[in-house]
Amino acid sequence: QVGIRCKFCAPLPPRRRPKGAVYYPATLRALYQAAQNMAASHFTVSCERINPELKAQFKAFQDGKSRAGHGGKKYWSDAAKAVGVVETEDEGLRFKDSEHS
Repeated sequence: QVGIRCKFCAPLPPRRRPKGAVYYPATLRALYQAAQNMAASHFTVSCERINPELKAQFKAFQDGKSRAGHGGKKYWSDAAKAVGVVETEDEGLRFKDSEHS
């Protein structure tokens, strides 16, 4: 299964990871929303391991004080496809090749 996770919380055992540290979207379109959820809530609220300066940057983006110019839905979908991620009917996102598993 393919998902996204917080690199700061990754070393923690799964049960100790705070809310929003890992997402497993079922579709390529949902990948963008998962990243937005992580940026808007996990990095700004529940992540205790993120660098304070980086946390402040995420909060500034969220508050509209700064805007990122990249990373829309199509970008996320295309980037996932470029590394071999495919949608499956019953198992969500998976790598096309077994070498990534």
